[in-house]
Amino acid sequence: MDIALEPTEFNDLPNRDRPETADQAILHGSVPEEGELLIFAHQEALKIVDSHGKSDLRNEVGGFLLGHSYIDDGQPCIEIVAALPALTRDHGPVHFTLTADSWSMAHREREANYPDLKIVGWFHTHPDLGVFFSGDDEIVQQTAFTLPWQVGLVVDPLRDEANFFGWEVERGVIGPITGYYELPQESETSVVTWRAAYDTGLAGWWHRMASDAASEFDGYVPTAVASERDMFDVALRRGLYAGLIATLVSGLIATLFFIPLIRRNNDLERVLVGILADEQAALYAAQGLSCPANDLFLSEPMIGQTFQVGETVQFWGVADQPDAVRYQLEARLLGDTADQPASIWQVIETRRWDQSLGSVGRWSTADLPTGRYEIRLVALMRGGQPTLESACHTTIELIPGETTQSPTDPIPSLVSPVEQPEPLRRTDE
Repeated sequence: MDIALEPTEFNDLPNRDRPETADQAILHGSVPEEGELLIFAHQEALKIVDSHGKSDLRNEVGGFLLGHSYIDDGQPCIEIVAALPALTRDHGPVHFTLTADSWSMAHREREANYPDLKIVGWFHTHPDLGVFFSGDDEIVQQTAFTLPWQVGLVVDPLRDEANFFGWEVERGVIGPITGYYELPQESETSVVTWRAAYDTGLAGWWHRMASDAASEFDGYVPTAVASERDMFDVALRRGLYAGLIATLVSGLIATLFFIPLIRRNNDLERVLVGILADEQAALYAAQGLSCPANDLFLSEPMIGQTFQVGETVQFWGVADQPDAVRYQLEARLLGDTADQPASIWQVIETRRWDQSLGSVGRWSTADLPTGRYEIRLVALMRGGQPTLESACHTTIELIPGETTQSPTDPIPSLVSPVEQPEPLRRTDE
Protein backbone atom coordinates (compact mmCIF):
# COMPACT_ATOMS: atom_id res chain seq x y z
CA MET A 1 0.00 0.00 0.00
CA ASP A 2 1.38 3.40 -0.99
CA ILE A 3 1.16 6.26 1.49
CA ALA A 4 0.91 9.90 0.49
CA LEU A 5 3.71 11.76 2.25
CA GLU A 6 4.46 15.44 2.11
CA PRO A 7 8.14 16.26 1.43
CA THR A 8 7.43 19.65 2.99
CA GLU A 9 7.42 17.92 6.38
CA PHE A 10 11.21 17.86 6.07
CA ASN A 11 11.10 21.64 5.73
CA ASP A 12 9.35 21.91 9.09
CA LEU A 13 12.39 20.42 10.82
CA PRO A 14 14.75 22.79 12.65
CA ASN A 15 18.15 23.66 11.18
CA ARG A 16 20.97 22.25 13.26
CA ASP A 17 24.58 21.14 12.86
CA ARG A 18 25.30 17.43 12.84
CA PRO A 19 27.26 16.01 15.81
CA GLU A 20 30.90 17.05 16.20
CA THR A 21 32.00 13.42 16.00
CA ALA A 22 30.28 12.92 12.63
CA ASP A 23 33.58 13.32 10.76
CA GLN A 24 34.99 10.31 12.64
CA ALA A 25 31.74 8.31 12.40
CA ILE A 26 31.84 4.64 11.41
CA LEU A 27 29.97 3.98 8.18
CA HIS A 28 27.78 0.88 8.00
CA GLY A 29 26.75 0.05 4.45
CA SER A 30 27.13 2.51 1.56
CA VAL A 31 27.46 6.27 1.64
CA PRO A 32 23.93 7.78 1.50
CA GLU A 33 23.08 9.64 -1.65
CA GLU A 34 22.49 13.39 -1.74
CA GLY A 35 19.09 14.22 -0.25
CA GLU A 36 18.74 10.79 1.37
CA LEU A 37 18.06 10.63 5.10
CA LEU A 38 21.28 10.63 7.15
CA ILE A 39 21.20 8.44 10.26
CA PHE A 40 23.63 9.05 13.13
CA ALA A 41 23.37 6.45 15.89
CA HIS A 42 24.94 6.83 19.35
CA GLN A 43 26.92 3.80 20.47
CA GLU A 44 24.97 3.54 23.73
CA ALA A 45 21.71 3.18 21.78
CA LEU A 46 23.20 0.51 19.49
CA LYS A 47 24.50 -1.44 22.51
CA ILE A 48 21.00 -1.49 24.02
CA VAL A 49 19.48 -2.72 20.75
CA ASP A 50 22.18 -5.39 20.43
CA SER A 51 21.83 -6.55 24.06
CA HIS A 52 18.03 -6.66 23.91
CA GLY A 53 18.12 -8.54 20.61
CA LYS A 54 20.40 -11.22 22.04
CA SER A 55 18.26 -11.60 25.18
CA ASP A 56 15.89 -13.93 23.28
CA LEU A 57 17.23 -15.74 20.24
CA ARG A 58 14.06 -17.80 19.73
CA ASN A 59 11.49 -15.01 19.57
CA GLU A 60 11.36 -11.58 17.98
CA VAL A 61 11.90 -8.66 20.36
CA GLY A 62 11.98 -4.91 19.79
CA GLY A 63 11.41 -1.43 21.07
CA PHE A 64 11.57 2.29 20.33
CA LEU A 65 14.32 4.59 19.04
CA LEU A 66 14.58 8.09 20.57
CA GLY A 67 16.51 11.08 19.31
CA HIS A 68 16.40 14.27 17.25
CA SER A 69 15.39 15.08 13.68
CA TYR A 70 16.75 18.14 11.91
CA ILE A 71 18.14 19.63 8.71
CA ASP A 72 21.87 20.14 8.24
CA ASP A 73 23.00 21.99 5.12
CA GLY A 74 19.84 20.95 3.28
CA GLN A 75 20.21 17.28 4.26
CA PRO A 76 17.53 15.66 6.48
CA CYS A 77 19.11 13.94 9.49
CA ILE A 78 18.08 11.91 12.49
CA GLU A 79 20.29 11.33 15.50
CA ILE A 80 19.42 8.22 17.51
CA VAL A 81 20.41 8.94 21.10
CA ALA A 82 18.63 6.22 23.09
CA ALA A 83 16.74 2.96 22.68
CA LEU A 84 13.83 1.76 24.83
CA PRO A 85 13.18 -2.01 24.83
CA ALA A 86 9.46 -2.82 24.67
CA LEU A 87 8.13 -5.44 27.05
CA THR A 88 5.28 -7.31 25.39
CA ARG A 89 3.77 -10.78 25.52
CA ASP A 90 2.55 -10.46 21.95
CA HIS A 91 5.62 -11.84 20.19
CA GLY A 92 6.90 -15.13 18.88
CA PRO A 93 9.43 -16.72 16.49
CA VAL A 94 8.04 -14.86 13.46
CA HIS A 95 6.17 -11.87 14.84
CA PHE A 96 6.49 -8.91 17.20
CA THR A 97 3.78 -6.40 18.11
CA LEU A 98 4.00 -3.00 19.79
CA THR A 99 0.91 -3.18 22.00
CA ALA A 100 -0.97 -0.33 23.66
CA ASP A 101 0.82 -1.17 26.92
CA SER A 102 4.17 -0.96 25.11
CA TRP A 103 3.32 2.51 23.85
CA SER A 104 2.12 3.71 27.25
CA MET A 105 5.28 2.42 28.94
CA ALA A 106 7.47 4.06 26.29
CA HIS A 107 5.73 7.42 26.71
CA ARG A 108 6.15 7.27 30.49
CA GLU A 109 9.83 6.33 30.30
CA ARG A 110 10.56 8.96 27.66
CA GLU A 111 8.90 11.69 29.69
CA ALA A 112 10.72 10.61 32.86
CA ASN A 113 14.23 10.04 31.45
CA TYR A 114 14.42 11.62 27.99
CA PRO A 115 12.01 14.60 27.94
CA ASP A 116 14.03 16.42 25.25
CA LEU A 117 13.95 13.45 22.83
CA LYS A 118 11.18 12.26 20.52
CA ILE A 119 10.37 8.91 18.97
CA VAL A 120 12.29 8.75 15.68
CA GLY A 121 11.62 5.08 14.91
CA TRP A 122 11.52 1.53 16.20
CA PHE A 123 13.60 -1.63 16.13
CA HIS A 124 12.94 -5.36 16.20
CA THR A 125 14.74 -8.64 15.51
CA HIS A 126 14.38 -11.46 12.97
CA PRO A 127 16.26 -14.37 14.60
CA ASP A 128 17.79 -16.41 11.75
CA LEU A 129 15.20 -15.14 9.27
CA GLY A 130 17.29 -12.50 7.56
CA VAL A 131 16.95 -8.74 7.40
CA PHE A 132 13.85 -7.56 5.53
CA PHE A 133 10.64 -5.61 6.13
CA SER A 134 7.71 -8.03 6.23
CA GLY A 135 4.09 -7.17 5.51
CA ASP A 136 3.44 -6.93 9.26
CA ASP A 137 6.41 -4.59 9.64
CA GLU A 138 5.08 -2.35 6.87
CA ILE A 139 1.71 -2.16 8.62
CA VAL A 140 3.39 -0.99 11.84
CA GLN A 141 5.41 1.61 9.88
CA GLN A 142 2.36 2.79 7.94
CA THR A 143 0.27 3.02 11.11
CA ALA A 144 2.59 4.31 13.82
CA PHE A 145 5.70 5.76 12.16
CA THR A 146 4.31 7.82 9.29
CA LEU A 147 6.62 10.86 9.40
CA PRO A 148 9.15 10.86 6.55
CA TRP A 149 12.11 10.87 8.95
CA GLN A 150 10.91 7.94 11.11
CA VAL A 151 12.78 4.69 10.51
CA GLY A 152 12.67 0.99 11.37
CA LEU A 153 15.80 -0.99 12.30
CA VAL A 154 15.76 -4.77 11.70
CA VAL A 155 18.46 -6.93 13.31
CA ASP A 156 19.16 -10.63 12.82
CA PRO A 157 21.18 -11.45 15.96
CA LEU A 158 22.04 -14.98 14.75
CA ARG A 159 23.29 -14.02 11.31
CA ASP A 160 24.81 -10.79 12.71
CA GLU A 161 23.12 -8.60 10.10
CA ALA A 162 21.14 -5.37 10.39
CA ASN A 163 19.72 -2.57 8.29
CA PHE A 164 17.51 0.50 8.56
CA PHE A 165 14.33 0.88 6.52
CA GLY A 166 12.53 4.15 5.87
CA TRP A 167 10.22 6.12 3.65
CA GLU A 168 10.92 6.84 0.00
CA VAL A 169 9.06 10.13 0.23
CA GLU A 170 8.50 10.81 -3.45
CA ARG A 171 6.91 7.37 -4.02
CA GLY A 172 5.33 6.96 -0.58
CA VAL A 173 6.76 3.45 -0.12
CA ILE A 174 9.07 1.83 2.43
CA GLY A 175 12.52 0.67 1.39
CA PRO A 176 16.00 -0.13 2.73
CA ILE A 177 18.35 2.74 3.57
CA THR A 178 21.74 2.38 1.91
CA GLY A 179 23.85 3.20 4.96
CA TYR A 180 24.06 4.77 8.40
CA TYR A 181 26.73 6.21 10.70
CA GLU A 182 27.79 5.09 14.18
CA LEU A 183 29.03 7.98 16.32
CA PRO A 184 32.23 7.00 18.20
CA GLN A 185 31.52 8.51 21.62
CA GLU A 186 32.82 5.50 23.56
CA SER A 187 35.04 3.58 21.16
CA GLU A 188 36.81 4.32 17.89
CA THR A 189 35.72 0.89 16.67
CA SER A 190 32.14 -0.29 16.31
CA VAL A 191 30.37 -1.57 19.43
CA VAL A 192 28.28 -3.97 17.32
CA THR A 193 29.36 -6.73 14.97
CA TRP A 194 26.43 -6.37 12.57
CA ARG A 195 27.02 -6.47 8.85
CA ALA A 196 24.88 -3.97 6.97
CA ALA A 197 22.76 -6.24 4.77
CA TYR A 198 19.19 -6.97 3.80
CA ASP A 199 17.35 -9.56 1.74
CA THR A 200 13.82 -10.66 0.95
CA GLY A 201 13.62 -13.23 3.75
CA LEU A 202 11.28 -16.18 3.18
CA ALA A 203 10.19 -14.81 -0.16
CA GLY A 204 13.82 -14.89 -1.30
CA TRP A 205 14.25 -18.43 -0.02
CA TRP A 206 11.17 -19.62 -1.91
CA HIS A 207 12.33 -17.85 -5.06
CA ARG A 208 15.75 -19.54 -4.86
CA MET A 209 14.19 -22.96 -4.20
CA ALA A 210 11.76 -22.62 -7.09
CA SER A 211 14.59 -21.47 -9.40
CA ASP A 212 16.74 -24.46 -8.46
CA ALA A 213 13.87 -26.87 -9.12
CA ALA A 214 13.11 -25.25 -12.47
CA SER A 215 16.74 -25.40 -13.56
CA GLU A 216 16.84 -29.14 -12.76
CA PHE A 217 13.81 -29.78 -14.98
CA ASP A 218 15.17 -27.66 -17.82
CA GLY A 219 18.61 -29.27 -17.62
CA TYR A 220 17.43 -32.83 -18.41
CA VAL A 221 16.83 -33.59 -22.06
CA PRO A 222 15.99 -37.27 -22.87
CA THR A 223 18.06 -38.67 -25.73
CA ALA A 224 16.79 -40.80 -28.59
CA VAL A 225 18.45 -43.89 -27.17
CA ALA A 226 16.89 -43.57 -23.72
CA SER A 227 14.96 -46.65 -22.67
CA GLU A 228 11.26 -46.64 -21.90
CA ARG A 229 12.13 -47.24 -18.25
CA ASP A 230 14.36 -44.17 -18.27
CA MET A 231 11.56 -42.16 -19.83
CA PHE A 232 9.16 -43.49 -17.21
CA ASP A 233 11.59 -42.59 -14.41
CA VAL A 234 11.96 -39.07 -15.76
CA ALA A 235 8.17 -38.62 -16.05
CA LEU A 236 7.68 -40.08 -12.56
CA ARG A 237 10.34 -37.83 -11.07
CA ARG A 238 8.84 -34.79 -12.77
CA GLY A 239 5.42 -35.73 -11.45
CA LEU A 240 6.76 -36.16 -7.93
CA TYR A 241 8.61 -32.84 -8.13
CA ALA A 242 5.51 -31.11 -9.45
CA GLY A 243 3.37 -32.62 -6.68
CA LEU A 244 5.96 -31.66 -4.06
CA ILE A 245 6.16 -28.10 -5.33
CA ALA A 246 2.35 -27.84 -5.50
CA THR A 247 2.13 -29.06 -1.89
CA LEU A 248 4.81 -26.60 -0.80
CA VAL A 249 3.09 -23.78 -2.67
CA SER A 250 -0.24 -24.56 -1.01
CA GLY A 251 1.38 -24.72 2.42
CA LEU A 252 3.35 -21.55 1.83
CA ILE A 253 0.28 -19.70 0.58
CA ALA A 254 -1.54 -20.64 3.78
CA THR A 255 1.50 -19.81 5.93
CA LEU A 256 2.63 -16.67 4.14
CA PHE A 257 -0.75 -15.22 3.21
CA PHE A 258 -3.85 -16.37 5.04
CA ILE A 259 -2.44 -16.88 8.54
CA PRO A 260 -0.30 -13.69 8.51
CA LEU A 261 -3.25 -11.81 7.01
CA ILE A 262 -5.46 -12.74 9.96
CA ARG A 263 -2.68 -11.96 12.42
CA ARG A 264 -1.83 -8.76 10.56
CA ASN A 265 -5.40 -7.55 10.89
CA ASN A 266 -5.31 -8.32 14.62
CA ASP A 267 -1.93 -6.60 15.00
CA LEU A 268 -3.12 -3.58 13.05
CA GLU A 269 -6.20 -3.38 15.24
CA ARG A 270 -4.12 -3.51 18.42
CA VAL A 271 -1.74 -0.85 17.13
CA LEU A 272 -4.61 1.38 16.06
CA VAL A 273 -6.33 0.98 19.42
CA GLY A 274 -3.15 1.98 21.25
CA ILE A 275 -2.51 5.01 19.04
CA LEU A 276 -6.14 6.15 19.08
CA ALA A 277 -6.35 5.78 22.85
CA ASP A 278 -3.20 7.86 23.40
CA GLU A 279 -4.35 10.56 20.98
CA GLN A 280 -7.84 10.66 22.44
CA ALA A 281 -6.53 10.94 26.01
CA ALA A 282 -4.59 14.08 25.06
CA LEU A 283 -7.54 15.59 23.20
CA TYR A 284 -9.95 14.88 26.02
CA ALA A 285 -7.62 16.29 28.66
CA ALA A 286 -7.29 19.52 26.67
CA GLN A 287 -11.09 19.89 26.68
CA GLY A 288 -11.52 19.05 30.36
CA LEU A 289 -13.17 15.74 29.49
CA SER A 290 -12.16 12.21 30.41
CA CYS A 291 -11.62 9.00 28.50
CA PRO A 292 -9.18 7.11 30.72
CA ALA A 293 -9.41 3.49 29.58
CA ASN A 294 -7.85 1.95 26.47
CA ASP A 295 -10.58 -0.69 26.44
CA LEU A 296 -13.46 1.81 26.61
CA PHE A 297 -13.20 4.96 24.52
CA LEU A 298 -14.82 6.90 21.69
CA SER A 299 -12.74 7.75 18.63
CA GLU A 300 -15.51 9.35 16.54
CA PRO A 301 -17.22 11.78 16.35
CA MET A 302 -14.49 14.27 17.19
CA ILE A 303 -14.96 16.47 20.26
CA GLY A 304 -17.29 19.37 19.45
CA GLN A 305 -18.28 18.04 16.02
CA THR A 306 -21.56 19.49 14.73
CA PHE A 307 -24.55 17.65 13.25
CA GLN A 308 -27.87 18.84 11.93
CA VAL A 309 -30.98 17.91 13.84
CA GLY A 310 -32.47 14.91 12.07
CA GLU A 311 -29.13 13.24 11.28
CA THR A 312 -28.22 9.82 12.64
CA VAL A 313 -24.93 10.07 14.50
CA GLN A 314 -22.66 7.04 14.26
CA PHE A 315 -20.31 6.47 17.22
CA TRP A 316 -17.05 4.56 16.78
CA GLY A 317 -14.58 3.33 19.34
CA VAL A 318 -13.76 0.43 21.66
CA ALA A 319 -16.00 -1.30 24.20
CA ASP A 320 -14.03 -4.31 25.37
CA GLN A 321 -13.72 -4.32 29.17
CA PRO A 322 -13.06 -7.78 30.66
CA ASP A 323 -15.84 -7.89 33.30
CA ALA A 324 -18.53 -5.87 31.53
CA VAL A 325 -21.88 -7.57 30.83
CA ARG A 326 -23.23 -4.75 28.70
CA TYR A 327 -22.48 -1.21 27.53
CA GLN A 328 -24.60 1.93 27.43
CA LEU A 329 -24.28 5.00 25.26
CA GLU A 330 -25.91 7.92 27.11
CA ALA A 331 -26.52 11.61 26.36
CA ARG A 332 -27.64 14.79 28.09
CA LEU A 333 -28.26 18.32 26.91
CA LEU A 334 -25.81 20.79 28.44
CA GLY A 335 -27.10 24.07 29.81
CA ASP A 336 -25.74 27.28 28.36
CA THR A 337 -25.45 29.02 31.74
CA ALA A 338 -25.39 28.20 35.42
CA ASP A 339 -29.11 28.95 35.56
CA GLN A 340 -29.72 26.25 32.96
CA PRO A 341 -28.13 23.06 34.30
CA ALA A 342 -27.61 19.99 32.17
CA SER A 343 -30.53 17.64 31.73
CA ILE A 344 -30.46 14.15 33.23
CA TRP A 345 -28.63 11.34 31.47
CA GLN A 346 -30.77 9.32 29.11
CA VAL A 347 -29.88 6.09 27.32
CA ILE A 348 -29.22 6.22 23.57
CA GLU A 349 -28.41 2.56 23.05
CA THR A 350 -27.60 -0.56 25.06
CA ARG A 351 -25.60 -3.51 23.76
CA ARG A 352 -24.51 -6.84 25.26
CA TRP A 353 -21.51 -7.66 23.09
CA ASP A 354 -17.90 -6.46 23.09
CA GLN A 355 -16.48 -4.35 20.29
CA SER A 356 -12.70 -4.33 19.87
CA LEU A 357 -12.66 -1.51 17.29
CA GLY A 358 -15.75 -0.45 15.40
CA SER A 359 -19.28 0.84 15.81
CA VAL A 360 -20.44 1.25 19.42
CA GLY A 361 -23.80 2.87 18.78
CA ARG A 362 -26.14 5.00 16.64
CA TRP A 363 -28.24 7.97 17.71
CA SER A 364 -31.23 9.34 15.83
CA THR A 365 -31.44 13.08 16.51
CA ALA A 366 -34.87 13.57 14.94
CA ASP A 367 -37.02 16.06 16.93
CA LEU A 368 -34.26 16.86 19.43
CA PRO A 369 -33.58 20.47 20.49
CA THR A 370 -30.45 22.18 19.26
CA GLY A 371 -27.51 22.76 21.58
CA ARG A 372 -24.42 21.10 23.02
CA TYR A 373 -24.76 17.50 24.19
CA GLU A 374 -22.46 15.50 26.40
CA ILE A 375 -22.14 11.84 25.39
CA ARG A 376 -20.68 9.09 27.53
CA LEU A 377 -19.92 5.43 26.95
CA VAL A 378 -20.37 3.38 30.14
CA ALA A 379 -19.62 -0.25 30.97
CA LEU A 380 -22.10 -2.04 33.27
CA MET A 381 -20.97 -4.89 35.47
CA ARG A 382 -23.06 -7.72 36.88
CA GLY A 383 -26.01 -6.37 38.79
CA GLY A 384 -26.25 -3.38 36.47
CA GLN A 385 -23.67 -1.30 38.36
CA PRO A 386 -22.00 1.22 35.99
CA THR A 387 -18.25 1.91 36.22
CA LEU A 388 -18.48 5.68 35.92
CA GLU A 389 -14.82 6.22 36.83
CA SER A 390 -13.78 4.63 33.51
CA ALA A 391 -16.60 6.09 31.40
CA CYS A 392 -15.57 7.95 28.27
CA HIS A 393 -17.07 11.44 27.81
CA THR A 394 -17.23 13.58 24.70
CA THR A 395 -19.36 16.45 23.37
CA ILE A 396 -21.14 17.16 20.10
CA GLU A 397 -23.41 19.99 18.97
CA LEU A 398 -26.75 19.82 17.20
CA ILE A 399 -27.54 22.74 14.90
CA PRO A 400 -30.78 23.54 13.09
CA GLY A 401 -31.61 21.23 10.22
CA GLU A 402 -34.35 21.17 7.65
CA THR A 403 -36.98 20.45 10.30
CA THR A 404 -36.36 21.35 13.95
CA GLN A 405 -38.75 21.79 16.84
CA SER A 406 -39.66 25.06 18.51
CA PRO A 407 -37.39 26.13 21.42
CA THR A 408 -40.49 26.33 23.63
CA ASP A 409 -41.33 22.66 23.11
CA PRO A 410 -40.51 20.33 25.99
CA ILE A 411 -37.33 18.27 25.73
CA PRO A 412 -38.26 14.80 24.48
CA SER A 413 -36.65 11.55 25.49
CA LEU A 414 -33.33 10.98 23.78
CA VAL A 415 -34.28 7.38 23.09
CA SER A 416 -35.81 6.90 19.66
CA PRO A 417 -39.49 5.93 20.14
CA VAL A 418 -40.44 2.40 19.17
CA GLU A 419 -43.64 2.04 17.19
CA GLN A 420 -46.13 -0.27 18.90
CA PRO A 421 -48.28 -2.60 16.79
CA GLU A 422 -52.00 -1.99 16.56
CA PRO A 423 -53.88 -4.04 19.20
CA LEU A 424 -55.86 -7.00 17.90
CA ARG A 425 -59.65 -6.43 18.00
CA ARG A 426 -62.22 -9.17 18.00
CA THR A 427 -65.20 -8.63 15.69
CA ASP A 428 -68.40 -10.59 15.94
CA GLU A 429 -69.60 -12.00 12.68
